Formats: sequence, C-alpha cells, structure tokens
Amino acid sequence: MVSQSDYPDQIQQEYGQPARLSDRHHSVEYNHNDRRWDGDSFFIRIRIAADYDRTEDQSGLKLEQETEFFLNMDGPLQSSLNGLFGGSQTYWNGQYFEEQFNQLSLSFAPSVNLRVGGTIRIEDVVDFANIRHSTLSRYSNKLRISPPSCYTATS
Repeated sequence: MVSQSDYPDQIQQEYGQPARLSDRHHSVEYNHNDRRWDGDSFFIRIRIAADYDRTEDQSGLKLEQETEFFLNMDGPLQSSLNGLFGGSQTYWNGQYFEEQFNQLSLSFAPSVNLRVGGTIRIEDVVDFANIRHSTLSRYSNKLRISPPSCYTATS
C-alpha cells in the first residue's frame, strides 16, 4: 500500500509542513480456509501474517519501527487460537526504547450455550511519564453462558 498527501500552501506555511508526504506499507499473509486440511487435521482454518512499519516525523527522524507476526487458527468446537508477537523501537524524549509484545488467546465452545476462553499479554513498553522501560502483564478470562433456546420469553 502507498499513501501520498499534498498539503495546500496555507498548511505548509502555517505549520511548516512539506508540500508532499508519502509512505509505504508492506504485509505478507498466508490464509488456509478449507473446511479440512486432511482427514486427520485438528484445525480447519489457519492464518499466518507478518507486518512491518516505520514512522518518521517531518524531518525524517525515525519515531517508531515495528515488526509484528500474527497466528490465527480455528478448530472444532468453535475453538480458536490467536497469537500476536513482535517488537518495536520507539523514540521518546531524545532516546530509543526497545519494546516487545506477546499475546496469546484461546477460546472454545463445548456446547451451544457455553463459551470459555482467556488471553495472556506480556509486553515491554515505554513508560512515557517516567521516560523508562516498563513491563505490562495482562490476563483475562471469558465465560459466556447463554440460556438454552428451549427457554423463550412470552408476553
């Protein structure tokens, strides 16, 4: 993908913007969407993707450079396994910080009325207020119970 923007003279003069900005985005992705890989396969849908991006300010100073990898897998019992893994280099207050992020989510529905799942995310991020590295850990779980369809409300 390519993006190009032209700024009118007034914006260029008032905000010191260049006449034109442009950028590129590259993405690599593989999808498998058949109902089955073969008779013995557990997963029926698999997606693997990678993404790289770089952000610069108007002077060309690198503000962020990031690489991400995605994994999405769907299987029986409406099960899903999703992963997001990557890292970035982020500029803040005159220095670069190395960041890393890892996320894994798993869910499944053992019955039509019940879905169970959870997510774990652990990442090294920039603490912008204190200008230092910080580790962030998030854990969540999901339990959704729906009443059976044989129970209906009438009025």
